[in-house]
Amino acid sequence: MKKFLKILAIIILIIVLLGISLPFIFQKKIIEKVKQEANNSVKAKIDFTDYSLSLFRNFPNFSLELNDLSVVGVDEFKNDTLAQINSMFLSLDLASVFSGDEYEVSSIKIEDAKVYLKVLKNEKANWDIEKPETAAVSEDETASEASSSFKLLLKELIIKHSEIIYDDESLGVYVKAKGITHQLNGNLTEDFTSLYTNSKIDQFTLKYGGINYLNNSAINLMANFDADLKNSIYTFKKNQAQINDLFLSFDGSVAMTNDDINLLLTFGVSKNNFKSFLSLIPAIYSKDFASIETEGNLALDGYVKGIYNDNSMPAFGVNIEIKDAMFKYPDLPKPVDKIALNAKIINRGGNYDNTEIDISKFHFDIAGNPVDIKLKLKTPESDPDIDGHVKGTIDLSSVKEIYPIEEIDKLSGFFIADIHVDGKLSSIEKEDYENFNSYGSLVVKSVIYNTPEVSKTILIRNAQLNFSPAYLDLVSFNSRIGKSDFKAHGKINDYLAYIFKNKTLKGNLNTNSLNVDLNELMAEEISDTISGTGASAESDYELSIIEVPQNIDFVLNSEFKKLIYDNISMTNVTGKIEIKNKKVSLKNLKMDLLEGNMTLNGSYSTPKNDEAEIDFNFNIKEFNIKKSAKTFLTMQKFVPIAERAQGKFSCKMKLKSKLDKQMMPDYSTMTGSGNFKTSKIVVDGSNSLNKISEALKMDKFKNITIDKTDLSFEFIDGKLIVKPFDFKINKIQANLGGWTSFEQNIDYLLKLKIPRQELGSKANSVLNNLVSEANKKGANFSLGDMIDMNLKIRGTVTNPKVTPGISDQPGNTIEDLKKKAAEELKKKKKELEKLAKKEADKILKQANRQADEILKAAQEQSDKIMKEAQRTANKAKTEASKQADKLKAEGKKKGFIAEVAAKKVAEKLVEQAEKTAEGFVNEAKKQTNKIMEKARKKADKIKQDAKNKIKK
Repeated sequence: MKKFLKILAIIILIIVLLGISLPFIFQKKIIEKVKQEANNSVKAKIDFTDYSLSLFRNFPNFSLELNDLSVVGVDEFKNDTLAQINSMFLSLDLASVFSGDEYEVSSIKIEDAKVYLKVLKNEKANWDIEKPETAAVSEDETASEASSSFKLLLKELIIKHSEIIYDDESLGVYVKAKGITHQLNGNLTEDFTSLYTNSKIDQFTLKYGGINYLNNSAINLMANFDADLKNSIYTFKKNQAQINDLFLSFDGSVAMTNDDINLLLTFGVSKNNFKSFLSLIPAIYSKDFASIETEGNLALDGYVKGIYNDNSMPAFGVNIEIKDAMFKYPDLPKPVDKIALNAKIINRGGNYDNTEIDISKFHFDIAGNPVDIKLKLKTPESDPDIDGHVKGTIDLSSVKEIYPIEEIDKLSGFFIADIHVDGKLSSIEKEDYENFNSYGSLVVKSVIYNTPEVSKTILIRNAQLNFSPAYLDLVSFNSRIGKSDFKAHGKINDYLAYIFKNKTLKGNLNTNSLNVDLNELMAEEISDTISGTGASAESDYELSIIEVPQNIDFVLNSEFKKLIYDNISMTNVTGKIEIKNKKVSLKNLKMDLLEGNMTLNGSYSTPKNDEAEIDFNFNIKEFNIKKSAKTFLTMQKFVPIAERAQGKFSCKMKLKSKLDKQMMPDYSTMTGSGNFKTSKIVVDGSNSLNKISEALKMDKFKNITIDKTDLSFEFIDGKLIVKPFDFKINKIQANLGGWTSFEQNIDYLLKLKIPRQELGSKANSVLNNLVSEANKKGANFSLGDMIDMNLKIRGTVTNPKVTPGISDQPGNTIEDLKKKAAEELKKKKKELEKLAKKEADKILKQANRQADEILKAAQEQSDKIMKEAQRTANKAKTEASKQADKLKAEGKKKGFIAEVAAKKVAEKLVEQAEKTAEGFVNEAKKQTNKIMEKARKKADKIKQDAKNKIKK
């Protein structure tokens, strides 16, 4: 018995030791396989920060855990994370790990995963990361390359606390599923098995075409089905899906053959009460749903039957019937009652165009006001055949009596609709209006809306939209928001083709207003960011490019008596605005502002996603200079002296630039040119003038009066380049040219002709010093009645540096004189240099020869050291290899486990020998590097000593 217990203890000890040691032995190999599989399979960046391998977690199988696993896209999606998984557990079959050829995965568990699926407008998807197949090769090669390091033999799949977002720009679909829990159980290794799935989503949102069809809905799905895995046939047994309070049961089968999916499914409601259906309406379900009083019956059933593939869709049908229904919130006085709905949606299969929608009855009363809707729609894809009618009145003041909206202070007014549409869209496209009936109107009267969320009261005095087959006639629109009023009338064409075919919507509207304050109309965050009174650069609100729609062709003839934007107040604004082909064009837009007027032509366009550019022509007349500088950021950047100037200017300018994400000009892309004219202006105390005054010792330059100016300028490479122009400062003739960069660096040359009588004693002293310095360099200046002065103004806008000089010719400065003196000195040195060159060459040649000898000797010594190190390294590896072969041979004699252990020890031995050998070589490299570095320094010193000797 003692012997048995001893053997049992030894066996247990071996198992424990194996459980501890085997993960360490196989860990590196498995991780290498994981990375290899990822790199071979996908063209994306896959990474994980940590991993672990355990035999005890899922004994007798290995459990591999990957932490912080991320999948990041490439190309257009290089900044998008396709998946971020906090933890992923894979259960690996122990025997398959020992064999090492193909790892069998029996269980997968995923926790805290976030998956972001994105489809661009060009239908390119971010999950399309599978590497393309290589060129055709032999069958054996293909099979070898295609084989995976991992084989899925799943018995369990668990997902916890996860989130999936699907954003499809090509279809206008957005889906967000948050709080996902999913469990799949069953033996997928057998030909026939029973599977059980239980899925739960805490918050499910579905948005299509900008409309929320489900918003934060709770979804549960329990499905039991038999799976014929050999023939890919799945038969549903007892199944139930729950969406909010609506319970659906379904049964049938799904069979997959090649690229076809054969569907035969039926479904219906488990509870036939109206309240279950009402829970699908987001606004109702999110507001005290449990306490709502309801009446009425619900009948809902449907089917899906047929083949689904890339070229065909199955037949399907949905029937909904609601009778004698109502709902009422317990604390409110009035119900929505007399609710009745008869709706059928069928498709006989083949394609989407075979879909027919028939809403034969949809009626409800809102606080006694009836609303009726009918709709029949056929061939929605090829040629929509529509027969629809909407008739009813909604009294907004009664909305608070049927639905709890405490946050609204004031809501009143009427919507009155009576609209009928009957015919095929092709009749509209052919302008065959006799075969298409579209008539009726939508009238809005005395609507008042006020809420704490919006500080300004919204008032629509009246609005009327009349319907005809060819166009919508906006008879009137008269509104006010806060202090801003807005009126419009005109026609909108091709509205049906726009709705059903996504064709271009065309319109011609006349708009006018006595006063529009755009700051008042913006959200408070935006307004504060613009004005600088509230939000800052750190604000949570981020501006972004405003995209111009592709399928809009509008002409707006506008007239605004007063228009306020940011800190700009404009009056008598008139002109034409055209919106077409992702571009807003301004044509002859005139306005009075800044004590003058401006005519603007040009465009704002968004040719690509997240890209915007402007191309404007300005004709400005008699703007106030100081007010303009405080108003326009571009003027503050490039002409900061304008903030200290009194006077007016006129300007004709062409300006083209890309805009950044905050809708501000990207100065590095700005191009343009123009002409700038001023009246007589007074400049008082600018930074540059103070520096000029200090350099010349002339106080009168602190406050100057400049006669009329006329100059030209250009924007090139992020700089405002001012072409040299003449002007007059009192009795002083002046000429100025240079540039200011968008980084606010400056470089200007100011030329002055100053009458001697204008100079004071301090200025004369500065001037005499300049003349004396110039004459020492070989010049022969004398001062006359007119003094030519040059001032170089450099540095930055906030810290200009002024360097004065004198000239006897235009353009000469004290720097020019210094250059002349230097040239004379070079001539005198030339002869001496010629004599010394021969001796210098001799010294350098001797030094180079000595340096080469030192480097050669060092290289020979280094080569000897490296050769010896390599010999020692090879010897160590050979010895290790022999010992490894011996260990494997001995292990093989003792059985399978001993052979595996010996093999691992041998591998470690060889690996350690490789490291030791590498250490010998690296140490030799360090020694040779030191020898060569010392030799190079010695050689460089010899050369430098020779050069120093030549200089002396």
